[in-house]
Amino acid sequence: MNLSNEEWLNGRLCNLVSASAGIKSDGPTTDYGYHTAMKLVAIQYYAETFVKVVRKQVKKKAADGAVFLDLFAGTGLVKLKGSPRGDLLPGSACCAALIPDGFNYLVGIEKSQSKCIALKERLARIVSEEKFDVLQGDCNVVVDDAISLIQKRFRKPIMLAFVDPEGLEIKASTLQRVSKAFRRCDFVINVNAEGLSRVTAKYKKGIHNVQRSLEKYTDYDVKELLAALEDNFPQDMYYTKIVEEDLGKKVGSTIKIMKSPGGVAYYLLGYTRQTAGGSGYANALATLKRRLGALDASAVRREMDKIRGGQKTLDGAGQGRVTRTVPVPPPPCAQETLDGY
Repeated sequence: MNLSNEEWLNGRLCNLVSASAGIKSDGPTTDYGYHTAMKLVAIQYYAETFVKVVRKQVKKKAADGAVFLDLFAGTGLVKLKGSPRGDLLPGSACCAALIPDGFNYLVGIEKSQSKCIALKERLARIVSEEKFDVLQGDCNVVVDDAISLIQKRFRKPIMLAFVDPEGLEIKASTLQRVSKAFRRCDFVINVNAEGLSRVTAKYKKGIHNVQRSLEKYTDYDVKELLAALEDNFPQDMYYTKIVEEDLGKKVGSTIKIMKSPGGVAYYLLGYTRQTAGGSGYANALATLKRRLGALDASAVRREMDKIRGGQKTLDGAGQGRVTRTVPVPPPPCAQETLDGY
């Protein structure tokens, strides 16, 4: 079925909205703008493709499980800022957990204790407790604990690591430790364009701890790094070097997630290894780049309005018409197939 970009987005959002109804909604949420919904759509779409490929490897006994590692796992539930209904969507870890017949094991790392508690409760409503662990702490510190948990369960896992910092909270050495521990590990890295801009502004004001953070993160000259940030191509300076060169992931794509036309909210970077006969993972990245590149936050808002119901009709045409809201049942989710299969 050939879907327009808007229909495709509607179908993906519809599935997430339906899933959010079964997730424990009391407790803290992670609050972001409408553009964040596209990031969640992207991670679940890519993860679905990832799991499908890994299943084939497990069947051939080339692997013994699919693992999802979320280094900044959050609360498990995202509230869309600006939504008059307080719309909720599953967070990244829950998006991965929701995939039917999906990951064999999931590890989430979260610094906040209250967010950790909320995430554990929400994941437990989706999958059995033996299929996940949530670790509290700075991912740069506790990542070795996560690695140990995974290695105790699997000899030959294929892992998807999702990295979603607000700014520069992740160190290159942390990614290198994950990659060294698991030869077959793909990375999806979300670069917060606004967060990086804030880091740049603080550095220019002479806030020294920001410079130290930058220097810990990358071995590039800080002035060169900031010049790259100002050109709106942060991935060209350090993420690509770290992931492609240091971690050996040569197949990749940069997906711009737009807050508005011309306004980048996130750079979503996907890196994987090349597989024999081409990469199904790369096909999924290409689909996401094509679909999401044509959309922005306003498209999310329109499609959420359609899903949640409520359309305007005009009564008393020509006689001082009054606008009223008519409830509309959620439409059926648009169906699709994963590209490359």
